[in-house]
Parts: sequence; structure tokens; C-alpha cells
Amino acid sequence: ADAEYNNDSDYGYLKRVVEPLLEADGRTRIDLVRDDAFAKPVVLPVEERALYKRTIDAAGRERERVLVYVGHYRPNKGQLTFLRKLEPATLGGFAVELFGVRPANNPRLLEMATTVDDDWDAIRAEIRTRFAPGQIVTHEDKIPHLDMMRRFATASGLVHYASSDRNPRVLYEALYFGLPLFVSIQSMPYVGLQCHKFVRLTDADAAPAAMNAELRSWLDYLDAKADQKTKMAS
Repeated sequence: ADAEYNNDSDYGYLKRVVEPLLEADGRTRIDLVRDDAFAKPVVLPVEERALYKRTIDAAGRERERVLVYVGHYRPNKGQLTFLRKLEPATLGGFAVELFGVRPANNPRLLEMATTVDDDWDAIRAEIRTRFAPGQIVTHEDKIPHLDMMRRFATASGLVHYASSDRNPRVLYEALYFGLPLFVSIQSMPYVGLQCHKFVRLTDADAAPAAMNAELRSWLDYLDAKADQKTKMAS
């Protein structure tokens, strides 16, 4: 585990460079809590708490066969890699809805455009050439957080196939609204999540065939979950 942690660029720099300097100056060593060591809290404003209550009250209703994927359109967030590996037939009757922001549409990200790649054009090309209309839906502008939570309340699951991330809060917002997760280990989710069947951990470095098999298995779980709700409601 220590070897793995030391390979992390942030942690490694602090341990190799910063901590020795502090110790040489008579200061205490650095104790770091990694981001994946705990589940991040979700604090919702009043309107979203009311939406959450309505979602719980309607927990038995049928959800749309839509998978949401939230993240800026940058390589590390993984949308392009996911789409390039994804076989359209794997989705069955499910659709994927991408929510993200392009650097060109966000002043803060635009300042980073020389160092941060924008995958938007490649994502759009992948969708046009490989997927049927409506299988992959995209949003390129930031939407209000309340609207995002409304989508969570009606979708079936959340995909996060990042090649590098830090335990993103969107995982916990999705779980809060009852969405099972298909998430890469490279996203560094809270280690305790791996114990739950509603979270499917996958490897973003896996071969396309392996990813499609894991995704199809997870979608079968979502279908079984929906069927169970329908039987309980009848």
C-alpha cells in the first residue's frame, strides 16, 4: 500500500520533498488522509432536500433507462475513452447522457486551455459515427445544480470512467438519489464502496471486451432492480 501511495504524484512530493524539509527545521512530520479514505458528505440546499424527499417518497416508481455521466470534457474524466471502448449493442435499451462543460464555454477552464485538452470534438465525432440517434445525449454547458439533481432523481445509474480523479463528490450525490454506480478504480472512490453490490468498480485500463462485459453485467443488475420494484408496486 505504501508503494502505491508513494507513486501518487501529490502524496509522493509531500513525503519526499516537503516532509524532510519540515523535519530538518524541527517541525512535525506530515500525516495525510488520502481522499479515498472517507465518503464525502452531501449537503443539499433547501430546494434539493425537498427534491430528495419527493424522490424517496416515490422510490418504487419506474426510472428512465438512462445512465448519467458527469464531468468536464477533459481526457482524465474518461468520456472519450469510455465511448471508444463501448459497443453500442452493450447498452441494450439504455441511453447515456453526458453532462459536462467545454473549456471554450467556461472562463475558468478557458484560462487553462493551453494545458488542458478539450475532448468535445472527438466525443461528438465518436457519437456521430458509431452510435444510433439518441443512444448518447450530450450537454456542453453548465446546468444548475438543482437541474442536475432532478436528472439524478429520474435516471437509472451513474457512470464515471475517469483515468484519474480524486473521489469526486458526484458519486455521493448520485448515491444520495438512489443511483447505482459504474465507476473506475482510477476515480479513487471511497474504499468502503467496494463492499456494496450497487457499486460496480471497474478498471479504466481494461480491454474493451472486458469493459463491455462488466458494463453489461451491471446493466443486467439495473434491469433486475427495476423488475423487482415493478413487482413490489403491483
